[in-house]
Amino acid sequence: MADYRRPGVYIEEKLATSPFESANATAVACFIGVASKGEPFAAIRCDSWSDFVQKFGGFDLVPFDNAGTTGAVLSYLPYAVYSYFQNGGRGLYVVRVLPVAESARGDISEVDIAAVTTGNAFTIQANGAGEWGDNVDVVIEQQASVGTAPNSRLIFSIAVLVNGARVETFSNLSMGGIEGTRPVAAALNDSIAGSRYITVTNQNSTLDPKTGQSHLDGGADPALPASTDLISSDATDAVTTIEGPVIAAFQPFIGANGSVIMPPVQAISGFTGERSDIICLWDGDPASLLTSPKADVLSKAAQLGTSDSYSAIYTPWIVTPDPARAGGTISVPPSGAVAGVMSRIDVTQGVWRTPAGAPASITNALSTELKYSETDQGELNYNNVNVIRPLIGAGVCIMGGRSRKLWGVDRYIAPRRTLIFIKETLRRATSFAVFENNDSHLWSALRQTANSILNPIWEQGGLKGTSANEAFFVRCDSSINTPQVIQSGEVRMEIGVALQYPAEFVVIRISQYDSGSSFAVEGIVTG
Repeated sequence: MADYRRPGVYIEEKLATSPFESANATAVACFIGVASKGEPFAAIRCDSWSDFVQKFGGFDLVPFDNAGTTGAVLSYLPYAVYSYFQNGGRGLYVVRVLPVAESARGDISEVDIAAVTTGNAFTIQANGAGEWGDNVDVVIEQQASVGTAPNSRLIFSIAVLVNGARVETFSNLSMGGIEGTRPVAAALNDSIAGSRYITVTNQNSTLDPKTGQSHLDGGADPALPASTDLISSDATDAVTTIEGPVIAAFQPFIGANGSVIMPPVQAISGFTGERSDIICLWDGDPASLLTSPKADVLSKAAQLGTSDSYSAIYTPWIVTPDPARAGGTISVPPSGAVAGVMSRIDVTQGVWRTPAGAPASITNALSTELKYSETDQGELNYNNVNVIRPLIGAGVCIMGGRSRKLWGVDRYIAPRRTLIFIKETLRRATSFAVFENNDSHLWSALRQTANSILNPIWEQGGLKGTSANEAFFVRCDSSINTPQVIQSGEVRMEIGVALQYPAEFVVIRISQYDSGSSFAVEGIVTG
Protein backbone atom coordinates (compact mmCIF):
# COMPACT_ATOMS: atom_id res chain seq x y z
CA MET A 1 0.00 0.00 0.00
CA ALA A 2 1.25 3.50 -0.83
CA ASP A 3 2.41 5.92 1.90
CA TYR A 4 -0.28 8.61 1.73
CA ARG A 5 1.38 11.89 2.72
CA ARG A 6 1.17 14.18 -0.29
CA PRO A 7 -2.35 15.40 -1.17
CA GLY A 8 -3.37 14.09 -4.57
CA VAL A 9 -4.89 11.17 -6.44
CA TYR A 10 -3.52 7.67 -5.82
CA ILE A 11 -4.36 4.75 -8.10
CA GLU A 12 -3.92 1.18 -6.96
CA GLU A 13 -4.23 -1.95 -9.07
CA LYS A 14 -5.92 -5.11 -7.73
CA LEU A 15 -5.99 -8.21 -9.89
CA ALA A 16 -8.71 -10.83 -9.48
CA THR A 17 -7.42 -14.09 -8.03
CA SER A 18 -9.60 -15.95 -10.50
CA PRO A 19 -10.67 -14.75 -13.96
CA PHE A 20 -14.20 -15.91 -13.14
CA GLU A 21 -14.67 -14.59 -9.61
CA SER A 22 -16.73 -11.62 -10.85
CA ALA A 23 -19.03 -13.75 -12.98
CA ASN A 24 -22.53 -12.34 -13.33
CA ALA A 25 -25.47 -14.71 -13.34
CA THR A 26 -28.64 -12.61 -13.28
CA ALA A 27 -31.51 -14.11 -15.23
CA VAL A 28 -32.56 -13.26 -18.76
CA ALA A 29 -36.20 -13.27 -19.86
CA CYS A 30 -37.62 -15.57 -22.52
CA PHE A 31 -41.10 -15.19 -24.01
CA ILE A 32 -42.76 -17.99 -25.95
CA GLY A 33 -45.62 -17.18 -28.31
CA VAL A 34 -46.91 -16.83 -31.85
CA ALA A 35 -45.50 -14.17 -34.19
CA SER A 36 -46.08 -13.01 -37.75
CA LYS A 37 -42.58 -13.98 -38.87
CA GLY A 38 -39.21 -15.14 -37.62
CA GLU A 39 -37.32 -18.38 -37.23
CA PRO A 40 -39.56 -20.90 -35.45
CA PHE A 41 -38.68 -23.02 -32.43
CA ALA A 42 -35.38 -21.26 -31.77
CA ALA A 43 -34.42 -18.97 -28.89
CA ILE A 44 -33.55 -15.72 -30.69
CA ARG A 45 -32.04 -12.86 -28.71
CA CYS A 46 -33.55 -9.37 -29.01
CA ASP A 47 -31.69 -6.45 -27.45
CA SER A 48 -34.29 -3.77 -28.10
CA TRP A 49 -37.85 -3.26 -29.25
CA SER A 50 -36.73 -2.35 -32.78
CA ASP A 51 -34.66 -5.52 -32.85
CA PHE A 52 -37.81 -7.54 -32.06
CA VAL A 53 -39.79 -5.70 -34.75
CA GLN A 54 -37.25 -6.56 -37.42
CA LYS A 55 -36.99 -10.20 -36.41
CA PHE A 56 -40.60 -11.04 -35.48
CA GLY A 57 -42.85 -8.39 -36.99
CA GLY A 58 -43.81 -6.20 -34.03
CA PHE A 59 -47.53 -5.70 -33.52
CA ASP A 60 -48.45 -7.22 -36.88
CA LEU A 61 -51.40 -9.59 -36.74
CA VAL A 62 -50.36 -13.22 -37.06
CA PRO A 63 -51.68 -14.65 -40.37
CA PHE A 64 -52.84 -18.24 -40.67
CA ASP A 65 -54.19 -20.55 -43.31
CA ASN A 66 -56.43 -23.28 -41.91
CA ALA A 67 -57.68 -25.68 -44.59
CA GLY A 68 -58.06 -22.91 -47.12
CA THR A 69 -59.56 -20.44 -44.66
CA THR A 70 -57.25 -17.49 -44.17
CA GLY A 71 -57.35 -15.06 -41.29
CA ALA A 72 -55.27 -13.41 -38.59
CA VAL A 73 -55.01 -13.58 -34.82
CA LEU A 74 -53.76 -11.07 -32.26
CA SER A 75 -50.76 -12.28 -30.28
CA TYR A 76 -49.87 -10.89 -26.86
CA LEU A 77 -46.21 -11.77 -27.45
CA PRO A 78 -45.23 -8.32 -28.79
CA TYR A 79 -47.07 -6.63 -25.91
CA ALA A 80 -45.05 -8.72 -23.44
CA VAL A 81 -41.80 -7.74 -25.16
CA TYR A 82 -42.83 -4.07 -25.25
CA SER A 83 -43.81 -4.08 -21.56
CA TYR A 84 -40.56 -5.83 -20.68
CA PHE A 85 -38.43 -3.08 -22.20
CA GLN A 86 -40.73 -0.36 -20.83
CA ASN A 87 -40.17 -1.64 -17.28
CA GLY A 88 -36.40 -1.76 -17.36
CA GLY A 89 -35.69 -5.07 -19.06
CA ARG A 90 -32.54 -5.23 -21.13
CA GLY A 91 -31.96 -8.24 -23.34
CA LEU A 92 -34.39 -11.14 -23.81
CA TYR A 93 -35.00 -14.20 -25.92
CA VAL A 94 -38.06 -14.93 -28.03
CA VAL A 95 -39.26 -18.36 -29.15
CA ARG A 96 -41.72 -18.29 -32.05
CA VAL A 97 -44.03 -21.32 -32.04
CA LEU A 98 -45.97 -22.83 -34.93
CA PRO A 99 -48.68 -25.50 -34.97
CA VAL A 100 -47.20 -28.96 -34.65
CA ALA A 101 -48.69 -30.06 -38.00
CA GLU A 102 -46.99 -27.18 -39.86
CA SER A 103 -43.47 -27.61 -41.18
CA ALA A 104 -41.31 -25.30 -39.13
CA ARG A 105 -38.61 -24.92 -41.76
CA GLY A 106 -38.43 -24.72 -45.51
CA ASP A 107 -41.83 -23.14 -45.92
CA ILE A 108 -40.32 -20.56 -48.26
CA SER A 109 -39.54 -22.24 -51.57
CA GLU A 110 -35.94 -22.26 -52.71
CA VAL A 111 -35.25 -19.63 -55.37
CA ASP A 112 -32.77 -20.08 -58.22
CA ILE A 113 -30.77 -16.86 -58.34
CA ALA A 114 -27.95 -18.17 -60.54
CA ALA A 115 -30.01 -18.79 -63.70
CA VAL A 116 -27.12 -20.48 -65.52
CA THR A 117 -27.23 -23.69 -67.46
CA THR A 118 -24.51 -25.32 -65.39
CA GLY A 119 -26.46 -25.11 -62.12
CA ASN A 120 -27.24 -22.86 -59.22
CA ALA A 121 -24.61 -20.83 -57.41
CA PHE A 122 -26.66 -20.87 -54.22
CA THR A 123 -30.21 -20.79 -52.88
CA ILE A 124 -31.87 -18.08 -50.81
CA GLN A 125 -34.79 -18.62 -48.47
CA ALA A 126 -36.60 -16.36 -46.05
CA ASN A 127 -35.79 -16.60 -42.37
CA GLY A 128 -38.92 -18.24 -40.98
CA ALA A 129 -42.19 -19.51 -42.32
CA GLY A 130 -45.04 -17.41 -43.64
CA GLU A 131 -46.29 -15.60 -46.72
CA TRP A 132 -44.39 -12.51 -45.57
CA GLY A 133 -41.40 -14.07 -47.36
CA ASP A 134 -43.18 -13.57 -50.70
CA ASN A 135 -42.56 -9.84 -50.24
CA VAL A 136 -38.78 -10.32 -50.24
CA ASP A 137 -36.54 -9.66 -53.25
CA VAL A 138 -32.77 -9.83 -53.59
CA VAL A 139 -30.65 -7.75 -55.94
CA ILE A 140 -27.19 -9.00 -56.95
CA GLU A 141 -24.85 -6.36 -58.35
CA GLN A 142 -21.34 -6.82 -59.73
CA GLN A 143 -18.61 -4.86 -57.97
CA ALA A 144 -15.51 -6.23 -59.69
CA SER A 145 -14.13 -9.14 -61.68
CA VAL A 146 -10.89 -10.91 -60.79
CA GLY A 147 -8.84 -12.84 -63.34
CA THR A 148 -9.35 -13.28 -67.06
CA ALA A 149 -12.11 -15.07 -68.92
CA PRO A 150 -13.07 -17.83 -68.95
CA ASN A 151 -11.59 -18.27 -65.45
CA SER A 152 -12.56 -14.88 -64.02
CA ARG A 153 -14.48 -14.75 -60.72
CA LEU A 154 -17.07 -12.25 -59.56
CA ILE A 155 -16.99 -9.89 -56.57
CA PHE A 156 -20.56 -8.79 -55.90
CA SER A 157 -23.03 -7.27 -53.45
CA ILE A 158 -26.46 -8.47 -52.32
CA ALA A 159 -29.26 -6.06 -51.42
CA VAL A 160 -32.37 -7.30 -49.59
CA LEU A 161 -35.68 -5.62 -50.43
CA VAL A 162 -38.89 -6.00 -48.41
CA ASN A 163 -42.03 -4.64 -50.07
CA GLY A 164 -39.76 -2.86 -52.51
CA ALA A 165 -37.74 -1.02 -49.86
CA ARG A 166 -34.05 -1.77 -49.43
CA VAL A 167 -33.48 -2.93 -45.84
CA GLU A 168 -30.03 -4.53 -46.02
CA THR A 169 -26.93 -4.45 -48.21
CA PHE A 170 -23.95 -6.81 -48.04
CA SER A 171 -20.89 -5.82 -50.08
CA ASN A 172 -17.55 -7.32 -51.07
CA LEU A 173 -18.91 -10.85 -51.42
CA SER A 174 -17.63 -13.79 -53.41
CA MET A 175 -18.21 -17.49 -53.69
CA GLY A 176 -15.01 -18.00 -51.72
CA GLY A 177 -11.31 -18.06 -52.46
CA ILE A 178 -10.83 -14.40 -53.44
CA GLU A 179 -8.51 -12.70 -50.99
CA GLY A 180 -10.04 -9.72 -49.18
CA THR A 181 -13.67 -10.75 -49.84
CA ARG A 182 -16.29 -12.44 -47.70
CA PRO A 183 -17.82 -15.80 -48.65
CA VAL A 184 -21.49 -15.14 -49.31
CA ALA A 185 -22.86 -17.81 -46.95
CA ALA A 186 -20.57 -16.82 -44.09
CA ALA A 187 -21.51 -13.15 -44.46
CA LEU A 188 -25.29 -13.48 -44.77
CA ASN A 189 -25.71 -16.37 -42.30
CA ASP A 190 -23.62 -14.86 -39.51
CA SER A 191 -25.61 -15.00 -36.27
CA ILE A 192 -24.63 -11.45 -35.28
CA ALA A 193 -23.84 -9.42 -38.39
CA GLY A 194 -25.76 -11.50 -40.95
CA SER A 195 -29.11 -10.92 -42.62
CA ARG A 196 -32.26 -10.73 -40.56
CA TYR A 197 -34.45 -11.63 -43.51
CA ILE A 198 -32.75 -14.31 -45.64
CA THR A 199 -30.43 -17.31 -45.38
CA VAL A 200 -28.05 -18.69 -48.00
CA THR A 201 -28.08 -22.46 -48.53
CA ASN A 202 -26.85 -25.00 -51.09
CA GLN A 203 -23.79 -22.96 -51.98
CA ASN A 204 -21.76 -24.16 -54.99
CA SER A 205 -18.40 -22.42 -54.70
CA THR A 206 -17.43 -23.27 -58.28
CA LEU A 207 -20.17 -21.05 -59.74
CA ASP A 208 -20.84 -17.32 -59.64
CA PRO A 209 -24.39 -15.96 -59.33
CA LYS A 210 -26.13 -14.13 -62.14
CA THR A 211 -26.57 -10.42 -61.46
CA GLY A 212 -30.02 -8.87 -61.32
CA GLN A 213 -33.14 -8.99 -59.17
CA SER A 214 -34.80 -12.22 -58.00
CA HIS A 215 -38.07 -12.73 -56.16
CA LEU A 216 -38.85 -15.18 -53.36
CA ASP A 217 -42.17 -17.00 -53.46
CA GLY A 218 -43.91 -20.08 -52.17
CA GLY A 219 -44.20 -18.93 -48.57
CA ALA A 220 -47.02 -20.52 -46.60
CA ASP A 221 -48.67 -19.27 -43.44
CA PRO A 222 -49.04 -21.81 -40.62
CA ALA A 223 -52.32 -23.39 -39.63
CA LEU A 224 -54.49 -21.86 -36.92
CA PRO A 225 -52.52 -22.01 -33.65
CA ALA A 226 -53.76 -23.95 -30.63
CA SER A 227 -52.96 -23.57 -26.94
CA THR A 228 -50.90 -26.76 -26.94
CA ASP A 229 -48.56 -25.27 -29.55
CA LEU A 230 -47.25 -22.90 -26.87
CA ILE A 231 -45.99 -25.78 -24.72
CA SER A 232 -44.89 -28.18 -27.45
CA SER A 233 -41.64 -30.04 -26.87
CA ASP A 234 -40.03 -28.03 -29.68
CA ALA A 235 -40.85 -24.79 -27.84
CA THR A 236 -39.68 -25.92 -24.41
CA ASP A 237 -36.55 -27.49 -25.88
CA ALA A 238 -35.68 -24.13 -27.43
CA VAL A 239 -35.90 -22.45 -24.02
CA THR A 240 -33.53 -24.96 -22.47
CA THR A 241 -30.82 -24.04 -24.98
CA ILE A 242 -30.43 -20.59 -23.38
CA GLU A 243 -27.30 -20.41 -21.26
CA GLY A 244 -27.71 -19.24 -17.69
CA PRO A 245 -30.77 -18.53 -15.51
CA VAL A 246 -34.02 -17.83 -17.36
CA ILE A 247 -37.34 -16.18 -16.50
CA ALA A 248 -39.80 -17.78 -18.92
CA ALA A 249 -43.38 -16.85 -19.76
CA PHE A 250 -45.81 -18.36 -22.29
CA GLN A 251 -47.81 -15.63 -24.03
CA PRO A 252 -51.49 -16.14 -24.94
CA PHE A 253 -53.18 -15.03 -28.14
CA ILE A 254 -56.69 -14.29 -29.41
CA GLY A 255 -58.14 -17.07 -31.53
CA ALA A 256 -60.17 -16.86 -34.70
CA ASN A 257 -63.44 -16.70 -32.71
CA GLY A 258 -62.21 -13.74 -30.67
CA SER A 259 -61.59 -15.62 -27.42
CA VAL A 260 -58.29 -15.57 -25.55
CA ILE A 261 -56.28 -18.78 -25.88
CA MET A 262 -54.25 -19.36 -22.69
CA PRO A 263 -51.28 -21.74 -22.43
CA PRO A 264 -51.87 -24.92 -20.41
CA VAL A 265 -50.18 -24.56 -17.04
CA GLN A 266 -48.67 -28.04 -17.13
CA ALA A 267 -45.79 -26.74 -19.28
CA ILE A 268 -43.52 -26.43 -16.23
CA SER A 269 -42.88 -30.18 -16.47
CA GLY A 270 -40.89 -29.53 -19.63
CA PHE A 271 -38.19 -27.66 -17.67
CA THR A 272 -37.73 -29.66 -14.48
CA GLY A 273 -35.07 -32.33 -14.30
CA GLU A 274 -31.92 -31.28 -16.12
CA ARG A 275 -32.50 -27.55 -15.61
CA SER A 276 -33.05 -26.07 -12.17
CA ASP A 277 -32.46 -22.42 -13.11
CA ILE A 278 -35.65 -21.64 -15.07
CA ILE A 279 -38.52 -19.85 -13.35
CA CYS A 280 -41.89 -19.70 -15.10
CA LEU A 281 -44.21 -16.73 -14.69
CA TRP A 282 -47.86 -17.64 -15.25
CA ASP A 283 -50.63 -15.17 -16.04
CA GLY A 284 -54.01 -15.44 -14.44
CA ASP A 285 -56.88 -15.59 -16.92
CA PRO A 286 -58.32 -12.35 -18.36
CA ALA A 287 -61.65 -11.05 -17.13
CA SER A 288 -63.37 -12.33 -20.28
CA LEU A 289 -62.66 -15.93 -19.22
CA LEU A 290 -63.58 -15.54 -15.55
CA THR A 291 -66.96 -16.34 -14.05
CA SER A 292 -65.87 -15.91 -10.45
CA PRO A 293 -62.53 -14.05 -10.51
CA LYS A 294 -61.15 -15.20 -7.17
CA ALA A 295 -62.35 -18.80 -7.36
CA ASP A 296 -61.26 -19.21 -10.99
CA VAL A 297 -57.76 -17.87 -10.33
CA LEU A 298 -57.39 -20.13 -7.28
CA SER A 299 -58.49 -23.07 -9.40
CA LYS A 300 -55.85 -22.29 -12.03
CA ALA A 301 -53.20 -21.82 -9.37
CA ALA A 302 -54.08 -25.22 -7.91
CA GLN A 303 -53.21 -26.80 -11.26
CA LEU A 304 -49.64 -25.59 -10.76
CA GLY A 305 -49.46 -27.51 -7.50
CA THR A 306 -48.23 -26.38 -4.11
CA SER A 307 -44.66 -27.68 -4.04
CA ASP A 308 -42.92 -25.91 -6.93
CA SER A 309 -40.67 -22.95 -6.13
CA TYR A 310 -39.76 -22.53 -9.82
CA SER A 311 -43.09 -21.06 -10.89
CA ALA A 312 -45.26 -18.13 -9.83
CA ILE A 313 -48.67 -16.82 -10.89
CA TYR A 314 -49.72 -13.17 -11.27
CA THR A 315 -53.17 -11.62 -11.56
CA PRO A 316 -55.06 -9.60 -12.78
CA TRP A 317 -54.22 -8.41 -16.30
CA ILE A 318 -53.00 -4.83 -16.56
CA VAL A 319 -54.40 -1.98 -18.63
CA THR A 320 -51.78 -0.08 -20.63
CA PRO A 321 -51.73 2.48 -23.44
CA ASP A 322 -51.99 0.56 -26.69
CA PRO A 323 -48.65 1.11 -28.46
CA ALA A 324 -50.20 -0.19 -31.68
CA ARG A 325 -53.12 2.28 -31.62
CA ALA A 326 -52.49 5.89 -30.64
CA GLY A 327 -54.88 7.11 -27.96
CA GLY A 328 -56.27 3.67 -27.16
CA THR A 329 -55.78 1.29 -24.24
CA ILE A 330 -55.49 -2.49 -24.09
CA SER A 331 -55.58 -5.17 -21.38
CA VAL A 332 -52.48 -7.36 -21.53
CA PRO A 333 -51.07 -10.26 -19.50
CA PRO A 334 -48.81 -9.02 -16.69
CA SER A 335 -45.92 -11.47 -17.12
CA GLY A 336 -44.01 -9.30 -19.61
CA ALA A 337 -44.09 -6.31 -17.26
CA VAL A 338 -43.31 -8.50 -14.23
CA ALA A 339 -40.21 -9.90 -15.95
CA GLY A 340 -39.13 -6.33 -16.78
CA VAL A 341 -39.57 -5.25 -13.16
CA MET A 342 -37.50 -8.26 -12.03
CA SER A 343 -34.74 -7.28 -14.45
CA ARG A 344 -34.84 -3.69 -13.21
CA ILE A 345 -34.63 -4.68 -9.53
CA ASP A 346 -31.85 -7.18 -10.30
CA VAL A 347 -29.72 -4.29 -11.55
CA THR A 348 -30.67 -1.66 -8.97
CA GLN A 349 -30.94 -3.78 -5.81
CA GLY A 350 -30.04 -7.39 -6.55
CA VAL A 351 -31.85 -10.68 -7.14
CA TRP A 352 -32.26 -11.06 -3.37
CA ARG A 353 -34.69 -8.12 -3.24
CA THR A 354 -38.25 -9.40 -3.59
CA PRO A 355 -39.75 -7.98 -6.82
CA ALA A 356 -42.80 -6.55 -5.06
CA GLY A 357 -43.96 -3.47 -3.21
CA ALA A 358 -43.52 0.21 -4.08
CA PRO A 359 -40.20 -0.31 -5.94
CA ALA A 360 -41.97 -2.88 -8.13
CA SER A 361 -44.21 -0.37 -9.88
CA ILE A 362 -45.23 -1.21 -13.44
CA THR A 363 -44.19 1.80 -15.49
CA ASN A 364 -46.60 1.45 -18.40
CA ALA A 365 -49.68 0.31 -16.42
CA LEU A 366 -52.63 2.70 -16.16
CA SER A 367 -54.74 0.39 -13.99
CA THR A 368 -55.67 -3.25 -13.57
CA GLU A 369 -58.41 -5.08 -15.43
CA LEU A 370 -59.94 -6.30 -12.14
CA LYS A 371 -59.79 -4.85 -8.65
CA TYR A 372 -59.87 -7.40 -5.85
CA SER A 373 -61.16 -6.48 -2.40
CA GLU A 374 -58.69 -6.59 0.49
CA THR A 375 -60.35 -9.79 1.73
CA ASP A 376 -60.00 -11.42 -1.69
CA GLN A 377 -56.42 -10.28 -1.98
CA GLY A 378 -55.66 -11.74 1.44
CA GLU A 379 -57.02 -15.14 0.42
CA LEU A 380 -55.18 -15.06 -2.92
CA ASN A 381 -51.89 -14.16 -1.23
CA TYR A 382 -52.43 -16.90 1.38
CA ASN A 383 -52.69 -19.34 -1.53
CA ASN A 384 -49.51 -17.96 -3.13
CA VAL A 385 -51.18 -15.98 -5.91
CA ASN A 386 -49.43 -12.66 -6.51
CA VAL A 387 -51.85 -9.78 -6.90
CA ILE A 388 -51.16 -6.61 -8.88
CA ARG A 389 -52.98 -3.51 -7.66
CA PRO A 390 -52.68 0.29 -7.46
CA LEU A 391 -50.68 1.60 -4.51
CA ILE A 392 -51.21 5.19 -3.40
CA GLY A 393 -48.19 7.28 -4.29
CA ALA A 394 -46.48 4.51 -6.27
CA GLY A 395 -48.82 3.58 -9.13
CA VAL A 396 -49.76 0.07 -10.18
CA CYS A 397 -47.46 -2.27 -8.25
CA ILE A 398 -46.76 -5.96 -7.87
CA MET A 399 -47.97 -6.75 -4.36
CA GLY A 400 -46.92 -10.37 -4.05
CA GLY A 401 -43.60 -12.17 -4.11
CA ARG A 402 -44.46 -15.83 -3.65
CA SER A 403 -43.71 -18.91 -5.69
CA ARG A 404 -46.09 -21.86 -5.87
CA LYS A 405 -44.36 -23.62 -2.97
CA LEU A 406 -46.34 -23.25 0.25
CA TRP A 407 -43.56 -23.90 2.78
CA GLY A 408 -39.87 -23.23 3.34
CA VAL A 409 -37.82 -20.13 2.65
CA ASP A 410 -38.06 -20.75 -1.10
CA ARG A 411 -41.81 -20.21 -1.01
CA TYR A 412 -40.72 -16.67 -1.78
CA ILE A 413 -39.37 -15.82 -5.24
CA ALA A 414 -36.34 -13.84 -4.01
CA PRO A 415 -34.70 -16.65 -1.97
CA ARG A 416 -35.26 -19.11 -4.83
CA ARG A 417 -33.69 -16.70 -7.33
CA THR A 418 -30.86 -15.95 -4.88
CA LEU A 419 -30.04 -19.65 -4.76
CA ILE A 420 -30.12 -19.85 -8.55
CA PHE A 421 -27.85 -16.80 -8.77
CA ILE A 422 -25.35 -18.24 -6.30
CA LYS A 423 -25.31 -21.66 -7.97
CA GLU A 424 -24.80 -20.24 -11.45
CA THR A 425 -22.12 -17.77 -10.36
CA LEU A 426 -20.25 -20.51 -8.52
CA ARG A 427 -20.51 -22.81 -11.50
CA ARG A 428 -18.93 -20.23 -13.77
CA ALA A 429 -16.35 -19.03 -11.27
CA THR A 430 -15.04 -22.49 -10.37
CA SER A 431 -14.70 -23.79 -13.92
CA PHE A 432 -10.95 -23.12 -13.69
CA ALA A 433 -10.66 -26.06 -11.27
CA VAL A 434 -11.49 -28.72 -13.84
CA PHE A 435 -8.39 -30.92 -14.40
CA GLU A 436 -6.32 -29.00 -11.85
CA ASN A 437 -4.25 -31.04 -9.41
CA ASN A 438 -6.54 -32.09 -6.58
CA ASP A 439 -4.63 -30.96 -3.49
CA SER A 440 -4.65 -28.32 -0.78
CA HIS A 441 -3.65 -25.58 -3.24
CA LEU A 442 -6.79 -26.21 -5.30
CA TRP A 443 -8.96 -26.40 -2.18
CA SER A 444 -7.62 -23.06 -1.00
CA ALA A 445 -8.31 -21.47 -4.41
CA LEU A 446 -11.86 -22.81 -4.40
CA ARG A 447 -12.52 -21.51 -0.89
CA GLN A 448 -11.16 -18.11 -1.84
CA THR A 449 -13.32 -18.02 -4.97
CA ALA A 450 -16.48 -18.96 -3.07
CA ASN A 451 -15.78 -16.39 -0.36
CA SER A 452 -15.18 -13.67 -2.98
CA ILE A 453 -18.67 -14.38 -4.33
CA LEU A 454 -20.63 -14.86 -1.12
CA ASN A 455 -19.13 -12.05 0.94
CA PRO A 456 -20.31 -9.22 -1.39
CA ILE A 457 -23.78 -10.79 -1.48
CA TRP A 458 -23.91 -10.68 2.33
CA GLU A 459 -22.55 -7.11 2.41
CA GLN A 460 -25.34 -6.02 0.06
CA GLY A 461 -28.01 -7.62 2.23
CA GLY A 462 -28.55 -10.76 0.19
CA LEU A 463 -27.79 -13.07 3.13
CA LYS A 464 -28.79 -12.60 6.77
CA GLY A 465 -26.43 -12.39 9.71
CA THR A 466 -24.49 -9.74 11.59
CA SER A 467 -21.23 -11.20 10.34
CA ALA A 468 -20.01 -13.19 7.36
CA ASN A 469 -19.63 -16.24 9.61
CA GLU A 470 -23.35 -16.07 10.40
CA ALA A 471 -24.27 -15.52 6.75
CA PHE A 472 -22.44 -18.44 5.13
CA PHE A 473 -19.79 -21.10 5.48
CA VAL A 474 -17.44 -22.67 2.94
CA ARG A 475 -15.78 -26.03 3.51
CA CYS A 476 -13.25 -27.50 1.09
CA ASP A 477 -10.52 -29.46 2.84
CA SER A 478 -9.27 -32.94 3.61
CA SER A 479 -12.28 -33.69 5.84
CA ILE A 480 -14.52 -34.02 2.79
CA ASN A 481 -11.88 -34.58 0.11
CA THR A 482 -10.74 -37.96 1.38
CA PRO A 483 -8.26 -40.14 -0.54
CA GLN A 484 -11.20 -42.15 -1.89
CA VAL A 485 -12.88 -38.97 -3.19
CA ILE A 486 -9.65 -37.75 -4.79
CA GLN A 487 -9.02 -41.11 -6.44
CA SER A 488 -12.49 -41.00 -7.98
CA GLY A 489 -11.56 -37.76 -9.76
CA GLU A 490 -13.75 -35.51 -7.61
CA VAL A 491 -13.11 -32.38 -5.62
CA ARG A 492 -15.88 -31.50 -3.18
CA MET A 493 -16.87 -28.22 -1.59
CA GLU A 494 -19.71 -27.69 0.86
CA ILE A 495 -21.40 -24.30 1.16
CA GLY A 496 -24.17 -23.16 3.48
CA VAL A 497 -26.03 -19.86 3.10
CA ALA A 498 -28.52 -18.07 5.35
CA LEU A 499 -31.21 -16.83 3.00
CA GLN A 500 -33.26 -13.73 3.73
CA TYR A 501 -37.01 -13.71 4.39
CA PRO A 502 -38.86 -10.68 2.99
CA ALA A 503 -40.83 -8.44 5.35
CA GLU A 504 -44.13 -9.34 3.75
CA PHE A 505 -46.28 -7.82 6.49
CA VAL A 506 -45.41 -4.64 8.34
CA VAL A 507 -47.25 -4.67 11.70
CA ILE A 508 -47.49 -1.36 13.55
CA ARG A 509 -49.13 -1.28 16.98
CA ILE A 510 -50.31 2.12 18.22
CA SER A 511 -50.97 2.55 21.93
CA GLN A 512 -52.16 5.32 24.22
CA TYR A 513 -49.29 6.92 26.10
CA ASP A 514 -50.16 8.89 29.23
CA SER A 515 -47.76 9.90 32.03
CA GLY A 516 -45.42 6.96 31.63
CA SER A 517 -48.12 4.30 31.23
CA SER A 518 -49.54 2.93 28.00
CA PHE A 519 -52.17 0.53 26.75
CA ALA A 520 -52.88 -0.84 23.26
CA VAL A 521 -55.36 1.02 21.12
CA GLU A 522 -54.91 -0.03 17.49
CA GLY A 523 -52.88 -2.31 15.27
CA ILE A 524 -52.00 -1.46 11.66
CA VAL A 525 -50.88 -4.04 9.12
CA THR A 526 -49.53 -3.02 5.72
CA GLY A 527 -48.46 -5.24 2.86
